[in-house]
Amino acid sequence: MHASSPIQLITLDPGHFHAALFQREMLPGVGETVYVYAPPGPDLTAHLNRVRQFNLRRDNPTRWQLEVCTTPDFFERMLAERFEISGVLQRELVNDRDVFGECLRGTTAEPAVYMESVHHLLKEVGGVPNFRPVWFFDIRQQGEGLADVGTHRVEHTQWTLFPDQAIDYRCDIEVLRGARWPTVLSRAQFQRVTGASDFPDFLPDAVRTGRLEYFCNNSVSYTLRGIHVKLDVQWAFEAPAGGKDTYSAVFRGSKSRVEVRQDKERNFQPEVFVVPADARNLAAVRAALERGIAALQSSYPGLAVEEQRGGLHVAIPAALRTGHETHFSLVGRRFLEYLRDPQSLPAWEKPNMLAKYHVTTRGVELARQAGGTVAQRHE
Repeated sequence: MHASSPIQLITLDPGHFHAALFQREMLPGVGETVYVYAPPGPDLTAHLNRVRQFNLRRDNPTRWQLEVCTTPDFFERMLAERFEISGVLQRELVNDRDVFGECLRGTTAEPAVYMESVHHLLKEVGGVPNFRPVWFFDIRQQGEGLADVGTHRVEHTQWTLFPDQAIDYRCDIEVLRGARWPTVLSRAQFQRVTGASDFPDFLPDAVRTGRLEYFCNNSVSYTLRGIHVKLDVQWAFEAPAGGKDTYSAVFRGSKSRVEVRQDKERNFQPEVFVVPADARNLAAVRAALERGIAALQSSYPGLAVEEQRGGLHVAIPAALRTGHETHFSLVGRRFLEYLRDPQSLPAWEKPNMLAKYHVTTRGVELARQAGGTVAQRHE
């Protein structure tokens, strides 16, 4: 590819709204004409409407020109994450030995790293109800929760504990156990979330007594270089009134544990907390944390330390926060940098990707071998 040639963007069967978010703003070096290959249907219509809204908005409109070829031969799903400031800070603090100490080894019962994410099938995006395509509820196409959202949790663990290091799944990882259970949807709920009139014909084995058992929930326990990790990925049907998706990530060190909490109490904004392993050492941990935050001010100005209920809260100014939709533009830019200069791709990228998918696929495999379900179900 010539350095001055614009990159051509091609979108294949955009069933997930993330595909449109990739075009939320114009991307440097990317041609304005985008080629879309997809079968005709509501997924394609929704995608085209979203991109059209970006072009027609009053502030900073985009200039995308879509060339659409309607063919049923292509299928691809787009995923992206992070650049989120809370995750970046957690990584910095876990690797600050004065604040965190050494990472504990933990056990299966009390892991050193624990993450939990709860998502909801029925939600709104930009104030508009977001219909899920019917194939989303076929785990043979969409995958189970661990193989979807769980990939980001595994990646975050590797990225935090062993920054810029290659992970060899053959000797660095041991997947110990996995579990899975369904979110059960009534016919009426399925109609609300998909707009379809009934369960599709390709899901007969998942429909029991008129209800869909959607196996989208997973738990996995594994060790990463001897450190015990547990991940729980859950999908409920709909958030309670005033609720949203929630997330927590806990790393336990010899001096403190560093947590990201995103829940109703914090207005669903991810916040960073440092909790001393021994409450008597609060003053020492606070002093170390303040030194660490001061060192980060040049990159992340405006950070502050607050004491809250026996722990320490890292206050993040609004200017440093980016929304979920903005992440896609940031990820897109980073991807394009690698595309223009393949040699800039970090050497650990490929082995760590293999490690990530080893954990998720092996976790699902063990869950199915264990019998496939537990008593917990979400209505």
